[in-house]
Amino acid sequence: MVLLHEEHLRRFVHVWRLALESSVSLPPTDDPAYVSLEALGRHVLSAAGSMIWMCEVLALPDPGIHSAPDASASVAP
Repeated sequence: MVLLHEEHLRRFVHVWRLALESSVSLPPTDDPAYVSLEALGRHVLSAAGSMIWMCEVLALPDPGIHSAPDASASVAP
């Protein structure tokens, strides 16, 4: 589960960085998680917390996932 999470998160970050470099704009939405590429990046990184929760509930070892950066810090392209 953790390995799949890592693989797909790395793929997302790669595509997300390409989108930033290409000035891709997202379609209009009322959902704050999708109003911009920056917001989308924070949303996806914050979701890593659910992996920590799942491991706790399933009594699995700590997956070693760090907390997402706060809103003032974004993933550097």
